[in-house]
Amino acid sequence: MDKEEKKKHLENIKARINRMTPNQMNINELSELIKSELRNEENLDQPNKVYIFNLKQTTRKQLDNLLNSRKKANNRIDEFNETRSNFKQDIDRCLGDLRQNP
Repeated sequence: MDKEEKKKHLENIKARINRMTPNQMNINELSELIKSELRNEENLDQPNKVYIFNLKQTTRKQLDNLLNSRKKANNRIDEFNETRSNFKQDIDRCLGDLRQNP
């Protein structure tokens, strides 16, 4: 994937997570998106190591907390929003790197 394709890919993910609301289906989808993005980045010929580190941190600190919460989905709004916000930050940082290094 070249840089332009990666930018489009990341922008599409961002748009997708911006439309999510806190419910069990979106919690599962957010989890899969984060895990899939981490796997994809790790398998690239030239992975962005900072992006990988940030995705792992988001998984460890927010996603695990969201998934392991015993609350019902509609009562996990704060955990959901925190996870989504951190994932968006990870994407924004990666996009910033891509824009700085054309």
